[in-house]
Amino acid sequence: MTLETYENGVNILITAYRNSTLFHGKCEACAVGNLLGGQSEWRFVIGTTNLNKGSSSVQQLGKYYLDKGKDLIDKSPYTVDEITAIERAFEMAIFNMFDNIPERRHFVIYHPKKAQYMGLCAVLDVMAEMIEDKPTTDTSQSKEELEMILSNYLVNSNV
Repeated sequence: MTLETYENGVNILITAYRNSTLFHGKCEACAVGNLLGGQSEWRFVIGTTNLNKGSSSVQQLGKYYLDKGKDLIDKSPYTVDEITAIERAFEMAIFNMFDNIPERRHFVIYHPKKAQYMGLCAVLDVMAEMIEDKPTTDTSQSKEELEMILSNYLVNSNV
């Protein structure tokens, strides 16, 4: 992923967080769904991460849906591997936090902003690792500094 793709993706995801259009368990509104313009056909290519089981499964609905999903991903700036990693990071942020299904569902339903924030942070970490053209000089800030900046931005954005 290029630095430009990363920055555009970050802007899309932060906007989705601020507008409350970033949701766990909704293919068109999860991190990948938002990055791909609210479309959900990608799930026929890579599958979805089951919040109950923590595993991916692909619905086998035929060549038509598979082709639509592949076409959607091919037209995006992301690879299938990148989309898969982003999907997994977003959904697994909640899965790994709780031991049982009712706790996971309760958290997502009754604390949606916290769930969105946790998924957002997990995705930003994964996407940052995917950047191919990282600057060669060390002008970066520590992860803790960046998380504090993001947290302050999100808190002060009156959302």
